[in-house]
Amino acid sequence: MKKILALLLTGALILTASACGKKEENETTTTAAESEGGKKTQVAFQAPEMEDTTAEAVEYLKDKVPLFSKYLETRMSIPLTFETEITSEKGTAFAGIYIRDDKTVCLSATDETGASTRTVYVDNKLYYIVDDDKAIYSTDYSEEKCKEMVDAYLLKISIDDAKACSYVSDYDYYGDTLYKHEIIYSAQSVGTHYFYDEATDELKYVVTNTDESKILALNNEVTESAFEIPDGYTESDLNTYLENQVNNQAAAQQ
Repeated sequence: MKKILALLLTGALILTASACGKKEENETTTTAAESEGGKKTQVAFQAPEMEDTTAEAVEYLKDKVPLFSKYLETRMSIPLTFETEITSEKGTAFAGIYIRDDKTVCLSATDETGASTRTVYVDNKLYYIVDDDKAIYSTDYSEEKCKEMVDAYLLKISIDDAKACSYVSDYDYYGDTLYKHEIIYSAQSVGTHYFYDEATDELKYVVTNTDESKILALNNEVTESAFEIPDGYTESDLNTYLENQVNNQAAAQQ
């Protein structure tokens, strides 16, 4: 489960105002990434206790990177469907975020080996679904915790972070295709490239010096199928499953 959550945090969430942060990560994201030995990623989420100046930041960005500001407005809204294919030196993985409301969420992932899982939060329950094993691991999950998680997935960007960046807006080729192109440079001069369809302005790729994220879906709609719990799978308790995973890892290290 940690592996999938880390993938979602470090992969899907790279498509944020990543280049905009004086503070490169919040504590939650850093912990999830480092738990898998992954590199730190720049994710400009505000910590919950910080003042939310997202609306001000979006207005500031409209004149500088107007297409990116539209992307932010989509990522700030519920319902939300967000699917991306992430290519790195490790291979290609998939991550999807589906939010119907602040208590109904699905996180879907397929790692570089092709292993597919979904984590579904619905009706005060958490279901961890492992398709390859045809297994479902479930536990009670409070509505308050689910709301906190949704709040973390919706973008919150500090106006101070936005003002610390520099911006470029032009046209450029990615592969053989010409795209509308925006670059956001952090205060440390690290650039993140955003490529948009020339005709529709839809975000197609986000590229850093280590990763390429291909956008498969980004809209403010969501289908009920994302939250379906499959029939015929073996069901067991999630907490017991996690305890067994920890014990098996400890035994393997001895």
